[in-house]
Amino acid sequence: MIYKNTDAILKWQDDHWLAKATWKQIDRHYPEPISNNYGAPAYLDLVDDPIYHHRFQKITATEVLLGRRDTVGNLEWGWQVDYLNQTKKYDIDNWEALAASDTVLTRQPGFWWSEYDSKRFGVKVDGTYKMGKNHLLEFLVDTSKEKMDITGWHYDQKESGSSMTTNSRYRTNYEQTIFNAQLQDTITLNKKGDFWLTPSIRYNRSTIYGASKYYDKTTYPQNWTFFNESDEQNDGKATWQMALKKQVNDKLTLRATYGTYYRLLNMYEIAGDGAGIVPMPNVGTAGATCVFPQPEEGKQWDIGAIWESKALGADTAKFQLTYFGRDSQKMLQLTSWNNFFFVYNNAASALINGVEAQADLSWKKWDVNFSATYTKATNIEFDMSAVPQYGQWANLHGGYLTYQPEWEGTMRFTYRPDKKWNLFTQMRYVGSMYTQQFENGGLLLAPCQSSLTTIDLGMKYKFNKNFQLAVGVNDVFNKANDMYDGDYWGNSNTVAYPLQGRTYYTTLQYNF
Repeated sequence: MIYKNTDAILKWQDDHWLAKATWKQIDRHYPEPISNNYGAPAYLDLVDDPIYHHRFQKITATEVLLGRRDTVGNLEWGWQVDYLNQTKKYDIDNWEALAASDTVLTRQPGFWWSEYDSKRFGVKVDGTYKMGKNHLLEFLVDTSKEKMDITGWHYDQKESGSSMTTNSRYRTNYEQTIFNAQLQDTITLNKKGDFWLTPSIRYNRSTIYGASKYYDKTTYPQNWTFFNESDEQNDGKATWQMALKKQVNDKLTLRATYGTYYRLLNMYEIAGDGAGIVPMPNVGTAGATCVFPQPEEGKQWDIGAIWESKALGADTAKFQLTYFGRDSQKMLQLTSWNNFFFVYNNAASALINGVEAQADLSWKKWDVNFSATYTKATNIEFDMSAVPQYGQWANLHGGYLTYQPEWEGTMRFTYRPDKKWNLFTQMRYVGSMYTQQFENGGLLLAPCQSSLTTIDLGMKYKFNKNFQLAVGVNDVFNKANDMYDGDYWGNSNTVAYPLQGRTYYTTLQYNF
């Protein structure tokens, strides 16, 4: 698998102004999964089928940002505007020759190549206002509008091998407008000033619009459609949260939060990426009210402790332990019905509980950073009428959340022999995770993606106070390329959405 990431950032900042420009390009390979259903891997290069050929996508993004901050009396506030221009170009190697000789009549538009062009403009205003000695009021308002145009193979042609794959079934234009507002007050509850109550309220709203400029109702002889000529969906909700924080002494701090949440979709979850993730088709009848995935919502809470003191001979040490929970409805999940094309949907609801531990210790020349998270989902239910091609099932109990590992963790060691050198190594672990929601009739195991443990190495060198070089390698032993999916029958296949393996990087930073 090939992965190349090139990016540059130019930033200028003083006491009031901030200006930043970034450019990033990712060029990556998406190999198709290898399964025993298709033959032994040794013979794959001899098979003239696009399923075995290389798929590539190049993502290019340019973003500019301008902002300013000011203080007027007890008010500290600022504004920010930003603009993003992003292009995603996907194709299969030698697709012209392959398409010319292809005998499969049901390839969907965009199968051989696609291009996603998006532009987003955003505005944000935020600030804090100190009201006397016991109140610190914080506010945030931001809005953005994003437009995406999609084109690809056979998007501009009316003919198709079947009514199921006609190009007029696919949206070519998307728009999303987002509005968020938040108000928060930190209230000091005692004279000592070490006990705080923080209530907050938020409002989130989204309008999603999608259309097809090639829509033609006469191409639907079976009257079964992905969408209408144009569709619009409006989602919005107010949520709240209460937080308590108590500094018990110089070493120990306790905190807890409880409230509701509402997570809006992004354009990636709405329109896909053009390289395997596709827009969710309508699953109801024509004119269904939910023509796009919906925001995830629910209740969430946590309780934790922070201990800061000297420990194990370290000059500074900080330990955090947090128990968290979330009762989630309409959870966004990535699922696939054929292991090649994925969609985001809202079929799942679950009660999720977990524990997170973190430790940061620093000596004169050494740093150790550790974090681990355990997450367990219970009370899982699925409304499969919200998933394409599963409309005959509904309200199923049990099953699994897809692509949700129970265990994750990192351990990082840093050595500083002098003021110029910084050497580090890091181990990362992501546990195994289910890739399908159910077992096969209760007789066969649910498909599961293998766990991943990687080792990273790197170094930083400061030539002077303004110029720094960083080089390193992630996944030194190339373990991502050894990952596999277990299927219902116990076979081992390559993962459907592979991660890059051993990756080398170089970073230059100059401050002026």
